Amino acid sequence: MKITITNAAKETVANLSSPGTPGFGRVVWDLKLSKEFLTDYGGEGGKFVRPGEYEVTLTHGKTKQTQKLKVEIAKGLETR
Repeated sequence: MKITITNAAKETVANLSSPGTPGFGRVVWDLKLSKEFLTDYGGEGGKFVRPGEYEVTLTHGKTKQTQKLKVEIAKGLETR
């Protein structure tokens, strides 16, 4: 099972995966960019994504489901 998270500009910010086996499962996004979208230098990897609208797409085989979500960041936390 693959989960793709995109921002309002339709840019992918995170790719997550899960085995996709039957039963109870859970996937957690830490509100940060996936490693493949970060450079090896700089300190931005520890920062959260900006607040705003995001879209989560879950793909399992030929089945695709999309849901929008809103990210709100607590006051005082640093974002990208």
